[in-house]
Amino acid sequence: MKKGKGFHLFLLLLIILISFCAVIQAKGSLDSLRTLVKNSKGSAKIEHSIALARKLIEYSKITEGLSVADNILTAARKNKNTRLQLQAYSIISRGYLIAGDIKSAITYGDSTMRLARKTKDKYGLGLAYQSYGPPQMYIGDLQTATNMLDSSLIIFTENDYPIERGTSCLLMASSLATTGQAEASFPFLEEAKRLFQKSNDYYKASTVDLNIGLIRGTILGQYEDAIKISLKVLPYFEHVEDSIKIATCKNTIAACYDAIGNYDKSIEYYKSAIDLMENSGNVLMKANFYNNLGEVYKHKNDFENAYQYYKKALDVFSKYQILEGMAVAENNIGECFLQRGDYENALLYFKQSLDKVDKKNDHYKLSILYKNIGKIYLSTNNFAQAINYLNNSVSEGKAIGILEEVYPAYEDLAEAYAKSGDYRNAYKYHKLFNDVKDEFTKKTNAEKILEIDTKYQTVKKEKEIELLKKNQEIHELQLSRQLGLVIALVLLSLVIAGFSIIIFKRYKDNKKLNAILEERNKQIETRQAELNLINQQLTETNKKLSASENDLKLLNATKDKFFSIIAHDLKGPFSSLLGLTELINDNIETISSEELKEMSRGLYKTSRHVYALTANLLEWSRCQLNMLNIKHEQFNLNELVKSNARLYTDTMQAKSITLKTELCSKAIVNTDRNMIDFALRNLLHNAIKFTKHEGKINISTAVEKNFLKVEVSDTGIGIPEEALDNLFKIESTFTTSGTAEEKGTGLGLVLVREFIEKIGGKIFVKSKVNYGTTFTFTVPITT
Repeated sequence: MKKGKGFHLFLLLLIILISFCAVIQAKGSLDSLRTLVKNSKGSAKIEHSIALARKLIEYSKITEGLSVADNILTAARKNKNTRLQLQAYSIISRGYLIAGDIKSAITYGDSTMRLARKTKDKYGLGLAYQSYGPPQMYIGDLQTATNMLDSSLIIFTENDYPIERGTSCLLMASSLATTGQAEASFPFLEEAKRLFQKSNDYYKASTVDLNIGLIRGTILGQYEDAIKISLKVLPYFEHVEDSIKIATCKNTIAACYDAIGNYDKSIEYYKSAIDLMENSGNVLMKANFYNNLGEVYKHKNDFENAYQYYKKALDVFSKYQILEGMAVAENNIGECFLQRGDYENALLYFKQSLDKVDKKNDHYKLSILYKNIGKIYLSTNNFAQAINYLNNSVSEGKAIGILEEVYPAYEDLAEAYAKSGDYRNAYKYHKLFNDVKDEFTKKTNAEKILEIDTKYQTVKKEKEIELLKKNQEIHELQLSRQLGLVIALVLLSLVIAGFSIIIFKRYKDNKKLNAILEERNKQIETRQAELNLINQQLTETNKKLSASENDLKLLNATKDKFFSIIAHDLKGPFSSLLGLTELINDNIETISSEELKEMSRGLYKTSRHVYALTANLLEWSRCQLNMLNIKHEQFNLNELVKSNARLYTDTMQAKSITLKTELCSKAIVNTDRNMIDFALRNLLHNAIKFTKHEGKINISTAVEKNFLKVEVSDTGIGIPEEALDNLFKIESTFTTSGTAEEKGTGLGLVLVREFIEKIGGKIFVKSKVNYGTTFTFTVPITT
């Protein structure tokens, strides 16, 4: 798969393995548990054996763990203890899954399910769902796996089994992560960690951290965090020689090095992980490492070595019929052939991979495979097939919001349409490519800014802690000095007592000395008062400087947003203008009159948008520089409402929108007519823009005390609650296409607020998504 995204199979395997390991509840070391089993009898021996079997599986001692569990099963059958049989079946199923024996894992999972249903044991049924669900991921049935895990989560939540519930949360996170829903997996991971910590089992909590690091490093691209987490938890697993979790840490680190381009270091860590699996005999884990090592060589453009490692992985997955692994390896081999220009073999492997992917749920892999197949047909001039597969890639990518897969497909579609002579669609998809790429770039930049801010806050907090520590040291030093002072005073008192006679004789001299000291003390107190006054003045000065700094930051943010609008919002339309004019210039001899008319309308529409944006920017800048003067004149505001309604009559009729006005009789105001006209026009335009076909708009005026209140409400799409606070701020402006794809400049509401407040009024907004929006502003009335 694609660099930074080709580790989902490995992620699936590891999350399932380390999640199953996390279910163990046994206390104490392996040696102490072995001793307890040896020295106990009857039911106590069986209970200790269950704890030992679980701990052995947890520490990846699979062979011994399966042997102990098999002895438990034999004893439970002999005693007809179904609860112990269920636990033994579940442990054996998990052990085989971790060892890579999927067939045996499914067999024992099925045994757990049949016995639990027969005995109607709720706890056993929860274990059965846990045991039976994960192997389904390996054979490509993700929906069944998700349903099983969801059922286990419900059972363990209702019956208060916190450890088992934590395990179900971990397994649910694996199901989400492997289908490209990494962010959605974190609530389940956090809940699992909370449950394990509440049970005072920090080894299992470390297992959750390992999952988090794995997802952050191999899917989300948060490489620094992933390496820190892996290095933090590695000592826990090295202490008990847990080869699977040690290998997982090494994989995460290797994946991060691969992503940042340090390929030699990545290869070193992957080969170390392969050696660990070689010694443990876990062939599926080793196959996954082969696949990931192939990814590194592919990124180095060493396609020969990449192919060899992909082929090793495919051979293992084919032997055990692991469809998920076969699909990934076949796609990766296909990408090697695609890079070499061997389109025939590339297409063969891509289609073999496509046959094994879950067509209903695995949108991520489908998006990549459809795009790869589309590229082959594009390269071989089969444009109809290329367009078909590329459109499928876009649909699958949109289903889970992976923009990094969507916008390259748009670029290929634009090329396919252009080569087939369909310039209108070529232009359409070229524009979509630019728009989605811009959106992806914005999203990526926002994530980087958030990451930088998080690091800044962390460093800031560390500095604050360091400062507190230093203050504590100073306080302790002061206490130490005060203790020394007390001791000195005691000694001084003893000396004074011993020499009281001498002191008495020198009484007169001391009296004079005391008078001098008293005078000096008064001088010190005066100086101290002066210093206190100076300190107070400095404090006030610092507060003013801090306030000025905050104002300056706000001004800089406003300026940055202003230039950002100029740089981006003007750049976009001009790019469209250049693209259209280039198309016309390059194809003037072949463009039909209808296509030319369509492009002319595009030029006119784009030019109008640039003009509106420029006008709004100029108005806003004049307002910021206080260059707008209020021109007071007396007029009836109702007349402005009616004139603006007439202005947009055609626009509303085009969308079958009904306009209703409820105007009071006394609407005479004495203020700036143009500013009120601008506000009304802008609010009515927005109401029309975001109201769907056959919607309703209402404009009303009413007198409230010394103000005339004006309301513009609609039944449109509404505004999200999180966006309302930033609606009138220049530093947070954004523009959204209307229900008929109408464009805006993003500055209209900022100017409306500036104008209304400038004439002494206020503006408010209420909105609910899918129900509509109401803007209300007030204007001082003529008295």
